[in-house]
Amino acid sequence: MLIYMMYILYKSYRSFQVKKQVHPITLVGSSNYKKSFIMILFMVSLPFILGLDTNAKYGLLIVIVLINTLIDRVYLGDNGIKLSDEFIPKADIMSYYIVAGKVDQFELFVRGKENSVKITVHKRNVAESMEAVLAAWKPVS
Repeated sequence: MLIYMMYILYKSYRSFQVKKQVHPITLVGSSNYKKSFIMILFMVSLPFILGLDTNAKYGLLIVIVLINTLIDRVYLGDNGIKLSDEFIPKADIMSYYIVAGKVDQFELFVRGKENSVKITVHKRNVAESMEAVLAAWKPVS
């Protein structure tokens, strides 16, 4: 349990540092990138948290869920993109495409990554459509 908490704190610190590299932020969303590993760790630690005798376990659960949500956030900015606790510069993004039938979802193909990264956009800092924002951000190769 202690190892899990230290790991989550480390990931949240790294995530915050990486977010600084992205500025200014254009799109905010979530992705499927590295999500399963964090969820598995959370599910393994859940019985230990629920086994605590104090009411602090509810506060601990809320804090862990909040931190996991913040770590999972994706930020797309002028310098690159933040995925989990990794910064990916624009130069490493080979291409993207808008997912058919989805208004606010696109997939990125990143150099060195075997699978594409699916991103669902929650918030835009501009009034333009997502297609226009992505086209201005990184032209399709």
